[in-house]
Amino acid sequence: MADDSVPRELTDPLHRRLLNGDLTASAEIAELLLPLVVRSLRGRHPNLHDPHLAETAADDAVLNYLRRPDQFDPSLLPLDRYLIMSARGDLLNLLRKDRSADPTEIVELDHPDREYGSDVRDESLGVEEQVPIQASPVWPLLAELLPNPVDREMALLILENVRETAEYARILGVDARVREEQEAEVKRHKDRIKKVLRRHIRPSDLGAR
Repeated sequence: MADDSVPRELTDPLHRRLLNGDLTASAEIAELLLPLVVRSLRGRHPNLHDPHLAETAADDAVLNYLRRPDQFDPSLLPLDRYLIMSARGDLLNLLRKDRSADPTEIVELDHPDREYGSDVRDESLGVEEQVPIQASPVWPLLAELLPNPVDREMALLILENVRETAEYARILGVDARVREEQEAEVKRHKDRIKKVLRRHIRPSDLGAR
């Protein structure tokens, strides 16, 4: 299912205003993007036993951004996509902590008319949708090591041994650039993330993947 989107012409100026201390920017950002994030989560997780979890995760993601807007780098990806990715991570954490949650709730829908179980892999899915999150301890470890959701998605590709530059360029939002610029930007981020992974993650940490 394709996520909604808000033009960068709207979100980039709002982000700059927030960084500059504009007191009205927070309310405008929340009003513009919070409903979008909630819709995205509900679309990807239509079978939540508690639908309010989507709202909680969306609220947390937006509030965390509003508290620390400096952690968002608009050169990497649009603000709406950043918040959706961050909220997805928050929702998955909530589901893992909720003992009443059905493990199948953690699996996302890529399209509204097609559902994927945790034991099914489809090459059209992103890595985050493919990995049986509840089965591997690497997820909470990545959340601790890499607060930025963009870094976490790149780390997952690295752990899956994905080599195609285009996959990383898409996550970084640089896929429209010329090939040489894509390769340079991807290499810079991959090198940084690999250093973190080599320093903190052992092969045994990856569990049954």
